[in-house]
Amino acid sequence: MSDWEFIEVEREGRVGIVRFNRPDRLNAMGAEIGTEIYYAFEEFNADPDIGAIVTTGNGRAYSSGADLSARMSGEAESAPRRPSMSPWVPEYLALRCKPLIAAVNGVAVGVGITSLLWYDSIVASTDARFSMRFAAIGLTPELGSAWALPRIVGLPNAKEMMLTGKIYNAQEALEFGLVHRLVEPDQLMPEAIRLAEEIAANPASTLRTIKEMTYHELFSPSYETTDRRSTSTFSAALETPEHREAVRAFAEKRSPRFHDREHMRGVVKEMDQG
Repeated sequence: MSDWEFIEVEREGRVGIVRFNRPDRLNAMGAEIGTEIYYAFEEFNADPDIGAIVTTGNGRAYSSGADLSARMSGEAESAPRRPSMSPWVPEYLALRCKPLIAAVNGVAVGVGITSLLWYDSIVASTDARFSMRFAAIGLTPELGSAWALPRIVGLPNAKEMMLTGKIYNAQEALEFGLVHRLVEPDQLMPEAIRLAEEIAANPASTLRTIKEMTYHELFSPSYETTDRRSTSTFSAALETPEHREAVRAFAEKRSPRFHDREHMRGVVKEMDQG
């Protein structure tokens, strides 16, 4: 892996882990850390031995949002060591990344919460706190969150969160439906990694297709369109080596070997030969 300055990157089995590492600034997001996160995601996306990605923060915060302190002080960030790229784009997170699981350890504000709306699952510590803080600092919600948040927590809850800028505790976020799982702090990373491992055990191509389906169907003009596309996608899946391997594994009473590349090449060759 690359040499990182603002993040820590590791792997556990088929799970890639990205830790935001600016604890002195509550993991505030600027161009430098954003660029490093993007390239870490891209390295994992290109790695066939990684099936899912977990993000978390070091210190007291998951992320306090944009680095307003640097903006207010006039402090300029140095040029990123790589071409500047931001991971905080809804289409990128929801469509182009491998499954993303957030392990929210503390404060999640601004982009620290709006980016999560495009993740695939959110596990939170009981110490986590969430806020759509924009109105309180004279800003408006970003990253399509005014569209996504009502669809996740319901319109009344979303409007309250956006209009008040209130800070909500982890239990309230769970009750809203923003958080999917709530655990004690010492169980946060084990639970997030366990969930990521469960997801990563499935075929990478199937996971990618499911992410594409769910993203595109958010914007489907009608049920008929969704039904037509899902029927076509399902029919195509029936003809994949991954499905052939799953059926054979079931018949042979063993676990599928989706990630054994030599074995899967054999399945493909067998299918090509009829």
